[in-house]
Amino acid sequence: MLPSEPQRSQAAGGESFGTAVVRFFSGWRSHPFLKIMGVFIALLLWVLQMLADTELKYEKVITDVSLSVVGATQLRDRGYTLAQNLNADALKVTMRVEVPWRNYTKVTGSMYSPRVDLSDAKLEAGQQFIQIRSTETKEYGRVLSVEPKEILVNVDNYKTISGIRVGVNFTGENPDSLWIKRPTLEPSTIIISGPASLVDQVRYAEVAIANEDISVDRESYSEKAKIRLIGAKNAVISDPLIRVTSDGVTAIDSVSVSYSVYPLKEIPINTTRATKGEPAHGYELTEVKLSSPTVKIAGPRAVINRITSAYIAEPMDITGMSKSDLKSVPLQLPAGLEYNSSSSVIVIPIIQPASHTHSFSGLPLEILNTPPGLEARCNPASLSVRVTGDYLEVEDLDVSRVHMYVDAQGLAAGVYDAQVLWYVDNVTRAEVEPAQLEVRLTLTEMKDEPADP
Repeated sequence: MLPSEPQRSQAAGGESFGTAVVRFFSGWRSHPFLKIMGVFIALLLWVLQMLADTELKYEKVITDVSLSVVGATQLRDRGYTLAQNLNADALKVTMRVEVPWRNYTKVTGSMYSPRVDLSDAKLEAGQQFIQIRSTETKEYGRVLSVEPKEILVNVDNYKTISGIRVGVNFTGENPDSLWIKRPTLEPSTIIISGPASLVDQVRYAEVAIANEDISVDRESYSEKAKIRLIGAKNAVISDPLIRVTSDGVTAIDSVSVSYSVYPLKEIPINTTRATKGEPAHGYELTEVKLSSPTVKIAGPRAVINRITSAYIAEPMDITGMSKSDLKSVPLQLPAGLEYNSSSSVIVIPIIQPASHTHSFSGLPLEILNTPPGLEARCNPASLSVRVTGDYLEVEDLDVSRVHMYVDAQGLAAGVYDAQVLWYVDNVTRAEVEPAQLEVRLTLTEMKDEPADP
């Protein structure tokens, strides 16, 4: 018998009808005519039996049969799921089947429904084997064996996390300096379900929108964006075992995103009305500093184009202050803006002692340390100067407290251009103008006095 011919299964409990017929006619071998007649009759009876006998079966081997995976829903309902993606097309088995003769040529492996039924899994996390099932029918016969008999699966706890808010990540450069109003998403929250080992890795969800796709010429946008699940170190978690759903929706992979875009502008904050009142007597406001000299604003182009600066809405009162301080004050911004980077600013008034100047004329010029035996004189002998210092120290200054002098120590007789020095009694900080003064200092020898007669 050729290998391609079917092998008939032996019926249990006795010999076949064809064998009995051959035995009956075996005694006719000595009669040639009867012998031929017997063979003909036996062949005819065998053909008739083959056509009539529906239970005649033959073995067949079918290779590369794909398995189906069933029972996933039942397994999830019991609190477990697979921690691996079973690809049915990659699960191949070899089947040995017993097929009725009339269907031998047309039978395929799928007719026996070979499958992995996940409802057979043990309710515990970890690796385990699940036996491969099949179905037999009267029409196509039965399965004698399947290789492999079972497959190894990894079972995990089934976990669900609800209320995960979806954020929007605007990626890339924003060359037109646009401000994007807070987007609205539908749905704004999602539910994720799947193996606990995967679900626990998810930190948040987002959709990505490229800034390069946003134009200054458009104000409103609405689009569909793919949901991305993000884990540690901002890594994207993409695994078909994680199911993303929303209230009333079986499965989703994207959300609707709507947002508005406005031009962004940076304007200075005017300090003209940053303070009110006067500092304490003897002090003055020398400068007004702000925590930020500018504020960013965004809104419709018609509103933005007419705004040149922001103002202080409530000035800081510095009445009676004698030192610098700070205060947060509100900003005054025009109506119609969609965004401003700050609604207030910190005002820092710099308050310092005020300066006061006294002018003096005819101040006598003193000559100190004139060497013995010499006479000294200066030209000019008196000066006119201006003394400037802290207001509280110099407001009552008089001529008796201002001293102008030259130092003749170590000089010999002669004529010198001497530097004028000065000091002011009881003043810690002062300036004298002109700052550089020189006078002509003349030193001469003393003449002897004539003796009395």
